[in-house]
Amino acid sequence: MQPPFSYKGTLRGLFEQFISVHNNSVEKQKQFKIGNVTVTDDNDYVSYSSSDYTVTLDAIKNKLIGTHGGYLQVRYEKDGKYIDYLEDFKLKSLQTVEFGKNIIDVKITKDHTERATALIPLGAKKSVVDEEGNETELDERVDITSVNDGRNYIYDELSVKEIGWIWVTEVWDDVTLPGNLLRKAKSRLSDMTQGVTSIELVIVDESDAGADIGDIRARMYVECISKPHGINGTYLVVSKTRDYLNPAGNTITIGASGITLTSQTVKQDKNISALEDDLLGKTYQIESIHGEIDSINANKMYRTELVVNGVNIFKNKGQKSTMLCKVYSWDKDITDTLSAECFIWHRKSSDEEADAEWDKNHIGMKQITITTEDVYDNASFYCEVKI
Repeated sequence: MQPPFSYKGTLRGLFEQFISVHNNSVEKQKQFKIGNVTVTDDNDYVSYSSSDYTVTLDAIKNKLIGTHGGYLQVRYEKDGKYIDYLEDFKLKSLQTVEFGKNIIDVKITKDHTERATALIPLGAKKSVVDEEGNETELDERVDITSVNDGRNYIYDELSVKEIGWIWVTEVWDDVTLPGNLLRKAKSRLSDMTQGVTSIELVIVDESDAGADIGDIRARMYVECISKPHGINGTYLVVSKTRDYLNPAGNTITIGASGITLTSQTVKQDKNISALEDDLLGKTYQIESIHGEIDSINANKMYRTELVVNGVNIFKNKGQKSTMLCKVYSWDKDITDTLSAECFIWHRKSSDEEADAEWDKNHIGMKQITITTEDVYDNASFYCEVKI
C-alpha cells in the first residue's frame, strides 16, 4: 500500500519512490530493483499528491502510465529481479500478418456516444511567491489562451459540422507551459472526434506451423494488413497463447482496448524508422515465406465481422445500439450477395425460454437494434450465418 503522499520532482524519482515503499512492505522475493526508465516528461518535473492509501500498481497506473504512457516490464537477472518503466519496445517481427492469410479474427469497437468536438484543456495550478520566498498555490490553472489567439479551447471544424458542438474539458496536472498544454490538447482532441475505438487481431504465428522465420512474441511489433477493415500499420503484440498439442493453433492478440486505432498507429509509426534500421542487412525475405497453414486456410474460408454502432455495455435506460454482421470470403465482402434469410441472431442470458422467443423474432436480418429492454441482468448477442 502506498500511503498518502505529496511529491514534486522528476518522473523517475516518483517511480523510484513507489517501488521503494513497495519493497519496504513486502518480503524479499516480492521486491524489485529499479531497472531502465525511458519514459520522460517534457519539463522533467511532475507534481502529484494523494490523500488515500493506494495499491502500488494502481498508483503507478494512475500517476505515471495514465498521464505519461509507457509499459512495465519485469526482468530476471543473475543479481535479482528488475522492473523497467519503458516508453516503448524495440523489437519488430520479420513476419507480416495479412487478412486472408494468417489473421483469423478481427474485432474493432467504436463508441460514438463518447465523441467530442471541442476541448478546454487545463494544466497545473498556478502559484505565486511572496517577498519572503513562500510559495502559495492558486485555484487558477494554466490554460492555452496566450498561445491560441486568446481562446482557451480548441475544436475540430469538420466534426462540428457533422455532429455539432460537444464540449469536454480535461486536466493535465503536470503541464506547466501553455505551449505543451496546447500540443497535448490537439493530440487528445484528434482521438475524441473519432470516438473511443479499440482493435484486436487474433493471428497465427507462421513459425509455429513450420515456416523458417523468426517467431512473434509479446512486446514485439508486427506489421498488419487487412484491407476490408482499413488496417495497414505496425502494432504491438500484447499477448500470445500456445497450444502444445496443436502448434498451428497458437494465437496472438494485437492491440489494446481503450486505445484508438489512429493514435496507436501514429504513436508506433514514430518508432518504426529506428526499428527498420535494425533490420537492414538481414537476409530474411518475408515475401518469400509461405507458412504451412493449409489446415487453417481450409477452415477459415469464410469470416464474419460483427460491427457495433453505439454502446457495448448498457448503463442507463433508453440506450440502444445497432449490430451488423458482415461476411467475408477471404478479403472480399460478400454480405450484400447473401440473402437476409442466411442471418440468424441469438441472445444468451439467464432466461433460456425468453432467449428462444427472442431468437425466433430475429431471423432473416442482416442488422438488428439492441435496446435496454433486450438486456436484463446480463446478455450477450451473436449472429449465425448459414451459407
